[in-house]
Parts: sequence; structure tokens; C-alpha cells
Amino acid sequence: MPFEARAMKDLRGFLTLEQVEAMIEGCDNLRDRLLIRLLWRTGMRISELVRPGKDRSPDLGLRVTDILWQENTLVIRHSKRSMAKISCPNCGTKLGRNFKFCPTCQQEVKEPLIQKQSHPIRRIDIDPGTLAKVKEYLEKRPGNSEFVINLTRQMAYLVVRQAAERIGITEVGDPLVSKRRHPHPHHLRHSLAVHSVRVTKGNYADLIRLQQQLGHASIATTAGYVQFSDEEQRKWYDDLWKKKEEEK
Repeated sequence: MPFEARAMKDLRGFLTLEQVEAMIEGCDNLRDRLLIRLLWRTGMRISELVRPGKDRSPDLGLRVTDILWQENTLVIRHSKRSMAKISCPNCGTKLGRNFKFCPTCQQEVKEPLIQKQSHPIRRIDIDPGTLAKVKEYLEKRPGNSEFVINLTRQMAYLVVRQAAERIGITEVGDPLVSKRRHPHPHHLRHSLAVHSVRVTKGNYADLIRLQQQLGHASIATTAGYVQFSDEEQRKWYDDLWKKKEEEK
């Protein structure tokens, strides 16, 4: 790989609106169509949506009781925020993960106190059309699972990958930047973010709203989605000098 992947932002690591809609249309069952639509329309991480596996916190996953029908809102348990409070065993001062000495009592910290905490909760918006699809699916699906999408992460990955491959998409992203380019659920999260900043032109107030929707701890992470395709980058650059050339 010519470039270090972490040093560059993958400007192609997303799917277009038309591609996502084609993926949804290509699915042969309501569950798979709803899975893709929920990831795309809400920007949820896959662990925040599907049934948690044995290696994941049992608190994760979107449950039927997490749907606020009248408010067009979902209650999401954040899958990435820290779940542990680390403190000094001598004075109780909150510590970072790599602290060897307590800055308050100046004592060496050999075994810090670790208190597990539940996942932070956030509310995210969902459009009425998608919510109607959720209601339709819950009324028609077999069984009575507490989870809206009763699939594991691995099964959900397979659904998304196969849906993309059915419409001819086998890789997503720039080969110079991304090592793993098989279509996966996180591409749908990226796609919502890129679609949002393109529609809103990267307006700062709208970036704040997108940050809240995606659950980013820092606005800098969200601002990274203010990205462009190669064609848009070329047009931007050419327009810088267009007026100058016309004056000659």
C-alpha cells in the first residue's frame, strides 16, 4: 500500500443514495430491507441495532421498547463510549487508563478501582417512512423477540455484503487508503454522514445536529465527513482560477 491508511481520509468510503436504494430493492425479504434502511436512515452503528453476541454487552441492541412511536425517535445505547470508571484506591480521584501515580494523593497506583458503568443513552431521530416500515415488519415477522432486528452482527454483515454484491458492488472506498473494502454496515453510516454534509453544505449548525445523530464525542470527527469526490475536488480547484483566466 503506497500510503499509510490512517494518514488519509478515504474520500470514496461511502455509498450513494441511488446505490443504497438499489441494495434495499434487491433484498428478497422485509427484514433485510429494514436492516439496511435503518442503518442508512439513522446512522446507527451495527452493534447499536442488532442482537448483541456473547462477546458484546447484553445492554446493546435496539429493542421494541426503545421505539418512541409518537415522537419518531429511537433510544440508542452508545456502543463506543467508555464503560468503566477508573479511580485511585487511596483517595478516589478519577484516573486515566495509563496513570501510574495519583495526581491528588501522590501515591503509586498499582491496582486502580474499576467500576463498570452502563452504556450512555442517546435519542436519535427516525423519519416517519422508515418508522412505518418498522411497524409493518414487527406486525408480520414470526416470533416475538425483544429486539427489532433479531440478528447477530456477523449475520447482519453478511446481509449488507450480499445486498451490495447483488447490484455489482464488491468493493467500497479508495484502494490507496482503505485496506478492507468489502461492503459492510459501517459504510451505510458513512453514507448518511456524507449525504448530510452534501445536502447542508457543511453548515456548522447542521454538523452539530449530525454529531448528535451519530453519537460522536467530538465535532472534529463529524467534520471529517465534509469530503468530496474526485470530480467535486477538481471542480473546486478549477473554479478557484476560472475567474482569473476569464480576465486575461
